[in-house]
Amino acid sequence: MSRVPKNVQETLARNLELEQARAYSREISKGRAQAEWYSRDFQKLTTLSNGGTLSRRTQELKKTGVDTGIVAIKAARQARLKELFEREALQYEAELNGRGLSLVKPRD
Repeated sequence: MSRVPKNVQETLARNLELEQARAYSREISKGRAQAEWYSRDFQKLTTLSNGGTLSRRTQELKKTGVDTGIVAIKAARQARLKELFEREALQYEAELNGRGLSLVKPRD
């Protein structure tokens, strides 16, 4: 067996440590960028074009509007997904029928 010199082992260990630190730094940078984006987006929501700020009531109304929009988007997405799953189930059943197979369906 060949013996790896101690200085090579130390260098490899140091390189591994540096790579882990770089990976952690990249991960932190992504989080920082997201936090800055959210902060900037919130600032846009609460700041007027003339430099003033919105009243608390107006901010609450905007937030309510955004929340309502999110609920509407979720409902539309769920409806599309349900339609997609039903369509795929029919396609799957048709494919099985084409092969002479069938699904056992419960009687309601």
